[in-house]
Formats: sequence, C-alpha cells, structure tokens
Amino acid sequence: MPCHTISPRWWALLVIAIVVTGGCTATHTARSAVPPVTTHSAPQSSTDVKPARRGRLVMTAYWQHTSLGFRLRVRPSRYGRAHAATVPEVALRQAVKAAAPTPLSLSPRIRHSLLSQLRCHAVFATHKPSWNVETWRPDVGYLKTVLAACNP
Repeated sequence: MPCHTISPRWWALLVIAIVVTGGCTATHTARSAVPPVTTHSAPQSSTDVKPARRGRLVMTAYWQHTSLGFRLRVRPSRYGRAHAATVPEVALRQAVKAAAPTPLSLSPRIRHSLLSQLRCHAVFATHKPSWNVETWRPDVGYLKTVLAACNP
C-alpha cells in the first residue's frame, strides 16, 4: 500500500508505537549505563534557554463562533511552527492573549482540551496555515487526541 493512502489516524498510531517501544528501551539503557547529573547553574548558551524566551510562538489568533461553540484559530509564527510542540502551554497562553477578549470562561477542562489539540497540531500539522482548536471537543487527553487526528 502506498504511503499516501494511509489515513492520518494510522500514521499517528505508528508514530506512537515507535516512540513508546523505542523510547522505553533507550531510556532504560541510558539509565542503567549513566547515572543522571543534576546541575543548578544558569544556562551557559542560547541553546540552553527555553524556546519561549527567544521568540513569539503565535503570529495571530482570533475566536470564531460556530454552531457547535467557539473555535480559536491560531496562526503560528515560523518560530512557533518549530518550537510550539516543546512549550504548548506558552503557545496556548500567547494565543488566548492575542485573541482577547475571550468570549467564554475557559474552565480547566476546556483549557486542557485546547492544550491537547494545540500540542497535537504543533507536532503533526506544522504545515497547516492555521491551527484550529475548538472548545466543544472533549478533554480526552493528549494520546486520544493524537489518535483522533487532533480532533477528538
């Protein structure tokens, strides 16, 4: 079967399977071979600084009302496309601030659902012009959000 006929859901399952099976082995080997090193010093170079401190992750964002509820349309910056997956909380905070005022109260459940959707888009949909995160989507956690192609 050619690659382009496989649905996004199956690609997500494949990626998760590779990460889970490969990640556990690599982590176990690394732990047994070298003990962890803990340092409390300040960052030594610009690569040690958190990505959110070096650039704006969100170019623009706005709220859109639909028949199902509210949708936050996020247009990531070029920097955001490369780094939002590592700090999705910061990206969501920047998006909500850019789209202010917020048309509804973002409960912890809604906020977590938006965060899972945004993180999924940042990892798997960097090519899309905008990332749509919707308040009516259930909070099923990141893994199930990925399995649902970012739209649980």
